[in-house]
This record gives sequence, structure tokens and C-alpha cells, in this order.
Amino acid sequence: MDSAGGTYVTRPGGLGQFPVTAGAFQTTNSSNGTTAVTNAFVAKLNLDTAAAPKVTVTPTSSSITTTQALSVTVGVSGTNSGPTPTGAVTLSSGSYSSAAKTLSSGSAPLTFPAGSLAPGSDTLTASYMPDSSSSALYSSTSGTSTPVMVALTTPDVTVSPSASSITTAQALTVTVAVSDGSGNPTPTGSVTLTSGSYTAQQA
Repeated sequence: MDSAGGTYVTRPGGLGQFPVTAGAFQTTNSSNGTTAVTNAFVAKLNLDTAAAPKVTVTPTSSSITTTQALSVTVGVSGTNSGPTPTGAVTLSSGSYSSAAKTLSSGSAPLTFPAGSLAPGSDTLTASYMPDSSSSALYSSTSGTSTPVMVALTTPDVTVSPSASSITTAQALTVTVAVSDGSGNPTPTGSVTLTSGSYTAQQA
């Protein structure tokens, strides 16, 4: 065994006994088939078989608003033509982290709920955890997406006066409504009303 953990196996071989693998230093038996020549083979075994699989993070959109959810597909693929990894993945960005989702045929769909991503440029990170069937072959690892742009939503503001005409001696009642469409959270905050040099108090 060497300092890197590689284990070596060697064995002498006679005529016709010369096992070869791709990339071997010597690929042919030195015997000419009639003269007895002593051959041997040396094989190096890497007993540390747990490898880091490749994790891909694919969002359905590269830009959303803060009132939109974002669907993401996480893929986990083996290395060197190994079997498909099994286990679970989680998805995170900023302060949000999803529950673990079990892989199916090497992938899992996950969703960032509306409002869970901060405004600006967000990088999504998927973390893979092997189960008992894959832990001997694959190690835990993670992957990231290309940045997703998250924009603040501009709500709709409607201004509804109680009358379309008044005199200078009359007051005018005005209703201001702020909405962001069906199914979205109701905006909170305050509004002011202005006209000419007049500015109403915040309400």
C-alpha cells in the first residue's frame, strides 16, 4: 500500500497468463508462444471508491418577481459510467432551505415559494446526500445554478374620487387602493395623495 492509499497486487504468470487492462504499461506477453518466459502482472486497486457525483441545478426561469414561485430541477449523475446515484437533495438560497426531496432516476423537482428569494441576484445551491445504497459509491456534494434575477413587484394603484366635479367650497373624498393581482399577498404600507401644491397626510 502506498502513501495515497493505493493497494498493489502482483502475480507471476506463465504462457497465456497475462491479464491486461486499458492503459497498461505493457499490453502484450513477452513470450513468443514457444519459449518459456516468466511474466508477471501488477495491478493497483483504489479502495476509496466514494466519488463526488455531478449536481446540476436548472431553474425554469432566469428572472422572476418577488410574488412568483420558482420551479427548479436538480439532477445528480454518477461518474465514470457508474450507476445512477440514489438519495435525497435539498435546495437553498440566502436564508431559505427546502425540505429534503428523494431522487427519482437521478433527478428531483423542487420549488422556491413566492417571496423566499431575496430581491437582486440569487444563486441557488442544491446539496446531495447519498442513501445507504449509494454511500459506498458516492459522497455528499453540492452544485449551483447560474444567477437568477429577482425583481420587486410593482403593484397597481387606483385612485377613485367620490365625485367627478366639485366647487371650491366642497371637500372631496378619495379612495386609494393598492393591489398586486389575484392570489398575491396584499401590499402593506402607506399612501399619500397630492395635487398641485397640496399633499395629504400619509394614510
